[in-house]
Amino acid sequence: MRKYYPGITLFKIAGSLLVLAAHIVLLQVLSTAMNGSGSQLHYLFNGLKIVVPCFYLISGFLVYRGWNRSGSPKVYVRSYLRKLLFLYLLFMAMFALQYLLPPLIHEFSLHNLLLQAKMLAVAFVLNGPYVQLWFIPPLLFGTAAAFWLMRRQSGKAIAACIAASFLAGQLVQGSLRALLESVWGPFSFLETGIGPYAVLMIARYLGYGLTFTGLGALLAKHEANFTGRRGSGLLYTALGSFFIEIVLLGVLIPWKESYALSISMLPMSVLLFYGVLRIRSSRLENCHRALNLGTMVIFFGHIPLMQLNVWMTGDTASQVGIGSSVGYYVLTLLECILLTWIMIRWNGRHGRRPRQGVTASK
Repeated sequence: MRKYYPGITLFKIAGSLLVLAAHIVLLQVLSTAMNGSGSQLHYLFNGLKIVVPCFYLISGFLVYRGWNRSGSPKVYVRSYLRKLLFLYLLFMAMFALQYLLPPLIHEFSLHNLLLQAKMLAVAFVLNGPYVQLWFIPPLLFGTAAAFWLMRRQSGKAIAACIAASFLAGQLVQGSLRALLESVWGPFSFLETGIGPYAVLMIARYLGYGLTFTGLGALLAKHEANFTGRRGSGLLYTALGSFFIEIVLLGVLIPWKESYALSISMLPMSVLLFYGVLRIRSSRLENCHRALNLGTMVIFFGHIPLMQLNVWMTGDTASQVGIGSSVGYYVLTLLECILLTWIMIRWNGRHGRRPRQGVTASK
């Protein structure tokens, strides 16, 4: 019998709403506040960026449970990756039509063709076709790598690989790099040539994708031990590392954009995930499919809808202030709710259940 996790459903809908708020309103508010109070507040913000890693944890946790109860784990994982890749390619096609095709029509030349091809490759591998979709390629990689590790390696080897991945992310774009640069000087080789692309690749694919997706799968394998333990140890570890890191870095080391991954992000995310798994609610089970579909619509659709709304009102992205952003947030959210309702009705009329999506499962 499949086990239902109401906390995961609740987190996904809350997390998608927070992502929507971050991309439309919250980032502007935080940027204004931190620019006025000094850049050191970025260290505090880094430590609180645990929604994205927790989404990776949930994805790894659920995909492990999926392949573990499947009669053919390889088929299950391939199907999961294929569906996710198809959805990603659909948005890549939208991106190409919106941003790459018009310049080619305006000026078709070999130089311009190569330029647009480079932009397409960077969008596909690193940045995503839209700002929120950079999440997908590391998830694809992390899921495939986690499956291989869980099937072929011991628990200690998997833990070591996860630790090495997180360490790699820290060295190129984390608090560990900040500490090392304070002693040895700037890592200038990471900021020239292909250095910035390599930094993003390592930080996102290893620091986020493999680390948290693999850890989610590992926690699923040892779910009883993880959820059965007392949370006080996780709490003290997470809060202790968070405050020590914030004070140490905030006082001693000037913040730079290259210090984006905090060390405390790992224990803070595990603590949040522990709390998510321990949530109990029988009411959510009756509507979890609709909530999962709504999560998908909000996560994948809010940026295209936001762009459409800005275009329809005659504004540009640079003209949208904090006050207008609140209005766009409400409008985009209402559109996502309407789209979800239409899809539920459509699926109901055709006798199909809503798809559970990227991180959705019982």
